[in-house]
Amino acid sequence: MRPRLWKGILGAVALVLAAVPLVVSAQGVPTLPVLYSGQVSVGGQPAPSGLLIFARVVDYETTPVAVKDGRYSMLQVAPPSTAYAGNEIVFYATYGFGNVQAPERAIYRIPDLSIPGSLTPTKDISFPQLPPPPPTPTPTPTPTVTPTPTMTPTPTPALPIPGDPTVGTVAVWVLVAGALALVGGLVVLRLARARRG
Repeated sequence: MRPRLWKGILGAVALVLAAVPLVVSAQGVPTLPVLYSGQVSVGGQPAPSGLLIFARVVDYETTPVAVKDGRYSMLQVAPPSTAYAGNEIVFYATYGFGNVQAPERAIYRIPDLSIPGSLTPTKDISFPQLPPPPPTPTPTPTPTVTPTPTMTPTPTPALPIPGDPTVGTVAVWVLVAGALALVGGLVVLRLARARRG
């Protein structure tokens, strides 16, 4: 019984090992990165520092690298599989908005470690003109504040407030003045009757 068990296990292992190359070939083998560098010119002049360079191989796009002193370096071209081998590498310049294509091309090849420089090729590229700069945001005008006229409040007559000490003083003088007017009126009436009669 034991020899049969071992034969079954070995058969299963052989089947799994035979299937692994099929899966890898269907997905493609991951590749080593190729690091491009070289001179960059725009209209025959060295490219300005800060210009971004990137490359495309079919649908794969690299991360941009910045130009410094008319050179680019460490542009990492690393498509996800060997299926990209033999396709054109197209170089572009950008400021992050729009881009310009270089006429120079390269062919993507799987790096061969036995060939010196296959991992770090030099490729000088040129562009006919600079890419469009990013749009300058137009400032939003701040609204002008128009002062609204404020009306001067018209004072409204107020009734006396209970507990105000001036209320008592005013009331006393009003009562005194009223009493004097009443007395004066009565005196005038009496004198007028006395004359008539």
